[in-house]
Amino acid sequence: HLQTVPEKEPHHTGSTWVIGITQILWEHMRKNWNSRNEARHGHDSAAKEAKLLEQAKREIELLYSYKNQVRPVDQHPFYPTLDEHFAQETT
Repeated sequence: HLQTVPEKEPHHTGSTWVIGITQILWEHMRKNWNSRNEARHGHDSAAKEAKLLEQAKREIELLYSYKNQVRPVDQHPFYPTLDEHFAQETT
């Protein structure tokens, strides 16, 4: 790191070292964060839309796992099967 410190400084202090290390760590953490976000949420609008659809399907599957635990009067939003739901509800 000390090689990247501008030479105009007369000497390398502990503060200079801490600032430099903090900047290096921050840059690496930010790159990892961006990489993780792109993997999780998609890197372009088409990929983001696909990721959102995947998440919606997982949430619907979870809701269907509770289908038999709700009162019959509250079962009206459910299709007979999950496959029928996905076939009918495309938007």
